[in-house]
Amino acid sequence: MIRNSIPSVTFDTNTLNSVLYPETSQRENNGEAEIVRSSIISGRLRGFFCETLITLEGITKRDRPSAMGSTHINVKTHQTDAQNIGIRIGIGFTPPTININHMNRINDALSLKILPLITGMEMGNFHLDDKIYPLYKPDGGITELVRCMDKVHELSRSLGCKGVGKAAAIELGVKLTKKYGSGKDELFHRGLGRAETKAERENVAKVVAEWADGDSIAAHYGFGMDLFCSEDFGRSSKKASVLDEDHRRWLKSDFDIGFVTLIDLARMLTE
Repeated sequence: MIRNSIPSVTFDTNTLNSVLYPETSQRENNGEAEIVRSSIISGRLRGFFCETLITLEGITKRDRPSAMGSTHINVKTHQTDAQNIGIRIGIGFTPPTININHMNRINDALSLKILPLITGMEMGNFHLDDKIYPLYKPDGGITELVRCMDKVHELSRSLGCKGVGKAAAIELGVKLTKKYGSGKDELFHRGLGRAETKAERENVAKVVAEWADGDSIAAHYGFGMDLFCSEDFGRSSKKASVLDEDHRRWLKSDFDIGFVTLIDLARMLTE
């Protein structure tokens, strides 16, 4: 469903890469990718991506276990007045160096005014610094932003109940903590960092990607974008995925999320 005269489209990692570099697209959609890119440049289409493309997918697959394992809780205190002290609790991790090609992709997207969307503000998520990245902010100020974030969290909770998206990362993290941990509770991220075998490390890389996909869908829905452009149908996963056919149907019927491929999108722009 397109709600505006200028369609707003959220791109996943693969489709964004094709739009940025149509000539090197490996999905036999070079012409369609060029149409979409030209439409963004001319202002006929507004493009977006989720900040997880940087915060999560920006971590190479081999580095994801160690990056997640470095997660720690940050506690900061500050004097609010003469008699009170405020406490801020958050999480941080030590990110590895992001692949230069990935950073170039982000910079090229930003140069085309393709902006990142904020993910849910629940504990355990990583966020971009808005002083460095021009995050998308809806018209209407803080009131509208709060309304959008409520919807982001609404879908995030629903995905969690289905066991897809971030829930897959939590499940694996808890499992690895039980297997290799000291018996004490810990952040699920730390559990992901405990992966020892090759298969476990590969599974960590997969669930981090699934987490990113789930947050992308939630951000897309929360900010009221028109179409989600992806050519990932969750077929590489043996488990349920937020982008598999069953969950796409559910997301369409219950949340009115419209999925398109680049070919679909180019056809809509040229009809």
